[in-house]
Amino acid sequence: MTGAAILLAFVLLMLVQVPIVLALIAIAFAYFYVSGFPLTIVPYTMYKTLNTFTIVAIPMFIFMGELLSRFGFAADIIRITRRMFREKFGYSLRLNVILSLIFSGMSGSAIADIGATGRMLINASDREGIRKPFAAGLTMASATIGPIFPPSIPLLVYAIAANTSSVRMLIAGVVPAIAIAAILYIFVSIYIAMLRRRHTNATPTPQALKTDTHTSGSSGTEPAIGEIGGAAQTPFWRDLALSLPTLSIIPAITGGMIFGLLSPSEVGAAAVVYILVLAFAYGRFTLGKMWLAFRAAIVSSSAVVILLAAGSLYSTIMVNEGISQLAASAFDNIGDNPLVFFLIINLLLIIVGMFIDGLTIIILLTPVLMPIALSLGIQPEQLGIVMVFNTMIGMMTPPFGLSIFAVASVSGLKLGEILRSILPFYAVMLVCLFALSAVPAISQWLPGTVFQ
Repeated sequence: MTGAAILLAFVLLMLVQVPIVLALIAIAFAYFYVSGFPLTIVPYTMYKTLNTFTIVAIPMFIFMGELLSRFGFAADIIRITRRMFREKFGYSLRLNVILSLIFSGMSGSAIADIGATGRMLINASDREGIRKPFAAGLTMASATIGPIFPPSIPLLVYAIAANTSSVRMLIAGVVPAIAIAAILYIFVSIYIAMLRRRHTNATPTPQALKTDTHTSGSSGTEPAIGEIGGAAQTPFWRDLALSLPTLSIIPAITGGMIFGLLSPSEVGAAAVVYILVLAFAYGRFTLGKMWLAFRAAIVSSSAVVILLAAGSLYSTIMVNEGISQLAASAFDNIGDNPLVFFLIINLLLIIVGMFIDGLTIIILLTPVLMPIALSLGIQPEQLGIVMVFNTMIGMMTPPFGLSIFAVASVSGLKLGEILRSILPFYAVMLVCLFALSAVPAISQWLPGTVFQ
């Protein structure tokens, strides 16, 4: 069975809507059977991939994000940041970027970020007199920060697929995430200044300053991520005191890995224990909320882990068929310029990202692209950041961009309005993508400094 036949079989199974995991396992069984390998190689390969301590970090980080949501700590952070920004016109747009950076240090998920704050911030922008579609586009763009800043599930998956250091990869995401947030913040500040110039008397209305009582997806028994839970006015210092212990998780996670105190898995486990202690101390712990967080974490973690296991079969087949070498030889004709390489893979990843989810792209393409990148002198950290960011752009690109549907759900806008709202942010995202591709220091400076 040749590489072309494998690709054709995979495409056909996708067209008939076979789940990606089942498609990969079915192709692996067929390939090894036709090639004369014992079929026991399939479960062994999957077991070998999962038999690593790094895998533990995935459920730990997901569980941490769920606990922060269920026990109301995410709501504390939303409340204090809103009170810090809400005195000035355009606070909701600036808050959109800041909250995305904060929540990226807790959930590491673009969809979780949109679900946590999307409805609240889009509605607040509307009440300020700022176009609702613009706020929706910003929500999608700022959500791209989450999967880059640690803890990041996509970067962990990339590290496993690339067989590189998970600590270096997570640390490598700090500077790029802050840089993307800074560029978005500057962009919205310019937009706010233009609005203020047009409407010199524009100020937030009293209604815009009120706290929303819920976000999208909330129900009577299962609160949504980032549920606010009420609009009671409390002293600012009290909200700040409530939020500081939770906010300390972000530097603790990053610092623990930078100083080599804990591995990603140990950091995740320590964060979970810390959140549970806080929940008891604040009187918020209930078995019902604990069960909801545990169940959600199991479902999400299982999806990621089984995809990793199935992807390892695909990687084994590619190695056996020499597909990586064929891809490398195809790039020989373009010379040894890393920028040309990034231009080609950026176009490829954005197109593929329109149809396939990010984790699948990372698992399937990393084994192919890694040898080529190394031969061109590109470090694994830079390739990983560029790949993950590309998949985030794919999530805000039709026809199957998950961020588009998530924003449509929380905003109530029509898809046509949302698609038009994305256009100016594509330009911003492409500027960020070019910077990540052209300037290796953005992704390599911090891990290089830490591990020199």
